[in-house]
Amino acid sequence: MHQRAARRLGRGAHHVARWLGAFAAILILLVVVAIWRLVQGPIALDWLTPYIEAALERSGVGFKVSIAGVRLSLDPVTHRLDLRAHDVRMALPDGAPLGRLPEIATSFGIGALLQGQLTPTQLIVEHPVIHLARDRSGTITARLAGPDDTALDLGPQVLEQLAGARHRDEPLGDLQRLGIRGASVVIDDEQTGQSWRTDRVDMTVERSGKGIRGDFSLAGQVGPTKPELHAQYRYFADRHVLDLDMAIDDVEPSAIPPLIPELLALRHLRLPVSGTLRTRIELDQARAQGSRLDLTLGKGEVQSEWLPQDVLGIEKGELHAVYAPEHSEVQLESLSLDLGGGTELVLDGSIGGVTPELIAAVRDKIPGNHISGKLNASLKRVPPERLASLWPYAFSPGARRWTLANVRDGLIDEAAAQVTLDLDAGAHTGDIRDARGTLRYHGLTVTYLDGLPPARKVEGTAQFAGDHLVFYPSGGVIRGLKGGGGTLDITEIGAPVEWLTVDVPVSGPLQDALEVIDSKPLYYARAAHLDPARVGGHTDAFLHFRLPLLASLKLDQIEYGAKATMTGVSIAKVAMDRNLTDGAISLDLSRPGAHAQGTARVDGVPIKLDATVPFRLRGGPRAIYRIGMALDAEMRRRLGLEFEDRLSGPIAMDVTYARFEGTRAQAIANLDLRPASLAIDEAGWK
Repeated sequence: MHQRAARRLGRGAHHVARWLGAFAAILILLVVVAIWRLVQGPIALDWLTPYIEAALERSGVGFKVSIAGVRLSLDPVTHRLDLRAHDVRMALPDGAPLGRLPEIATSFGIGALLQGQLTPTQLIVEHPVIHLARDRSGTITARLAGPDDTALDLGPQVLEQLAGARHRDEPLGDLQRLGIRGASVVIDDEQTGQSWRTDRVDMTVERSGKGIRGDFSLAGQVGPTKPELHAQYRYFADRHVLDLDMAIDDVEPSAIPPLIPELLALRHLRLPVSGTLRTRIELDQARAQGSRLDLTLGKGEVQSEWLPQDVLGIEKGELHAVYAPEHSEVQLESLSLDLGGGTELVLDGSIGGVTPELIAAVRDKIPGNHISGKLNASLKRVPPERLASLWPYAFSPGARRWTLANVRDGLIDEAAAQVTLDLDAGAHTGDIRDARGTLRYHGLTVTYLDGLPPARKVEGTAQFAGDHLVFYPSGGVIRGLKGGGGTLDITEIGAPVEWLTVDVPVSGPLQDALEVIDSKPLYYARAAHLDPARVGGHTDAFLHFRLPLLASLKLDQIEYGAKATMTGVSIAKVAMDRNLTDGAISLDLSRPGAHAQGTARVDGVPIKLDATVPFRLRGGPRAIYRIGMALDAEMRRRLGLEFEDRLSGPIAMDVTYARFEGTRAQAIANLDLRPASLAIDEAGWK
């Protein structure tokens, strides 16, 4: 009997085991099928809507929830159940509308579900509208909503609920992660009166031990381009400080909403920009604690009130800078601009007095801050014709005016400078407090005095320090005259009147030198009754001019002079159809007049010459010539002074000839007859 009972118990246990195994297999199959179905896609569970609404309200989220429909899915990565709800309406406990969202996805922990708790740990909002606004005081507000619906305020209180450790008594206190996908962002800025809108924006907010962290990405139409923007941020709840690390690609800065002052400072760039911005923002004060920019610039324009034409075209460039608002200082590590045509500008240094208020100011409301700058600048391969668009009006206006009017052609190979500036940001004026540097140039055409032939193919170097800019030309030509050495010195730069002093040596044909000084407004050759076409010989001269760099310049304001040594001088028909040859004459030319002295031959007769030609007549002679010579019989014959029947032996002659206005003239001759014999038979002299 015991054996039969045992066999019956064994058969019963076997049947129970088979039944339990079959039930377990069915459960496993159902779970597998459910998981497989969830992996394949969401399952519509609209019939669960009222239960989920009630469970969410019981979970302590702090507001009432109304859901139009529900779908359930399984996240294959986190193995969390995702509950997707569309047309979600939220209200405060008193029934006041809080917001409406087109679609949200909520994740629940499996462990919490097994304990009967429906506590969301992740919330994904699909296709909302985020509205950012800055009022005239600079306060920024953020709201989250669906299209045309009541907005959910994303103010500091929401950040506080999401930041730091979990707070189950807060509406969002148990939420670990908030995501926003495919959002439309609308920005209204009352300070500038502008509005922006862009779509396809994604954002995540994740709770951390000290606050929140997350990222932000944008890939849509912003202004005329379709840039990409990626940002990572971290918010420290205890200090209300936001760290932002932003990367942009092909962005037009003018199209970026200037909610960050450093972005507003880039509004002068009308070109595509790529690179990074790192900044720390103090939210309580709505200002940056410090920023760093590392940008690559594309082809476009730079706009600035400091530029002569308000705009400067560039091909490409790079900018690396650090802003320290606590010192109101910008450290410019490097700004390199390719200006096209081989021209390149490179700057580095520091700029002080740059306050956050100055950065954020609009163009017509710039405060009158004084900005001090210490910059190292290098400008390479600049045609003089481009200086008009590069040289600001505020810097050395006299030197700028003279250079633009009198220098052309050729190339400025390089200008390197260390400059200390004092700028008035409101008035757009500035002074050069100190400047030191060098220049190299070649092939220039320089007009040193209006009306005179210009110097061509000028090459050389220049140095400037303080209020002096000194050019050292190593070569150049004026007509057939060659130059090399000397200086062009611009002094008192930055003073109300700046001065130019020209001291240059030239050498070459005397005829070319006379044609130069006979040009308007000098007319020196004709004042001395010399026709350059009848003059030959060689000259080595040193030219001097000193003039104020004024917009309207008169000849009386110019100090000028020349010292020349002339050799091999010849003048056809210099007097009485006689030719002057073999001249060796020195010339001293100044504003009062010209003085020449030396030796020569007239029809082969040696003479000593001394001539004075005053340029400012005060009732005296227009020219005074003094000629000394010693004549023997042959020389007297050559000059047509034949007195051989009365005069024999050598004589010395000193003739002074003065020419007055009109046809009046006066000649005085002094004769030394001591070595000679004079016979006048009619007087009985012998």
